[in-house]
Amino acid sequence: MIGAVLTHLIWGGSVVLEIVLLILSAVVAYGRRASMSDLLIYRGQR
Repeated sequence: MIGAVLTHLIWGGSVVLEIVLLILSAVVAYGRRASMSDLLIYRGQR
């Protein structure tokens, strides 16, 4: 996402879509943090 934003800043154009997608991805990751930590703990016990 950072690369997409930088490319748009260099080549011109609006970076709104990339920023919105970044925010949505962060919201989803924040919402799934408990299940992701459970998955990482489970993989460590294998």
